[in-house]
Amino acid sequence: MKSRRYLSYLLIILLLPLDGHSQNSLLTDKVTCKLGITSMNAVSFFEFNGSLYARREKKPHYQLQLGYKLNKVIDLGLYFGHSKLFHEIDLPYDAEKGYYVLESDDATKRIVQLSQHSCRYDSHAFAYGLKFDIHVLPILFNKCIDRLDVYLTPSIGLVSESYRDINDEIIKKSGFLSYGIGMGTNYYFTKHLGLFGEYHLGHFYNLSKSRWQAGIIYKF
Repeated sequence: MKSRRYLSYLLIILLLPLDGHSQNSLLTDKVTCKLGITSMNAVSFFEFNGSLYARREKKPHYQLQLGYKLNKVIDLGLYFGHSKLFHEIDLPYDAEKGYYVLESDDATKRIVQLSQHSCRYDSHAFAYGLKFDIHVLPILFNKCIDRLDVYLTPSIGLVSESYRDINDEIIKKSGFLSYGIGMGTNYYFTKHLGLFGEYHLGHFYNLSKSRWQAGIIYKF
């Protein structure tokens, strides 16, 4: 809860409208908004011979990024994302009946599997955190190129996931600390609108070690 509160405060600071000339000078050509899509491992890891492995199944993860240019080299930003994933549970085996079964407390719902010992609940995962864009071209050439931007982007944040179980109760899983560093490119077709692409390495949700991201960017 404290992390969410701090992020909310920072968002207000980044986007807080001032007045008149101060607002124009602080926001013009300094605020960017990115709407992108990436992938996230759909199911948590599985264990085999004492080692943990990530499942290969992927789900789309939609992300909104807001950035504010501190100077010609560094942007400070926030990101918010959402995915529909799966939470996998093991079913208890009923030796008398010869199958796997999970029953709700009021006995009105049942999940039965004849051979497979697990089942999945639909879940929702939310990601939010801080990021920096470190622009490379101004460092190398001491100037900005209007249409092209190349940058490094370290990030850190939290992922929270919840699902509704067979008793119709919402179960919240423990928060996950996600962090990484990536490299990205923005290309502007007009003064304000363009496309971006990024590739990241790091410690991401459900044992993911890398991810890509692409989408549209708008510069205010």
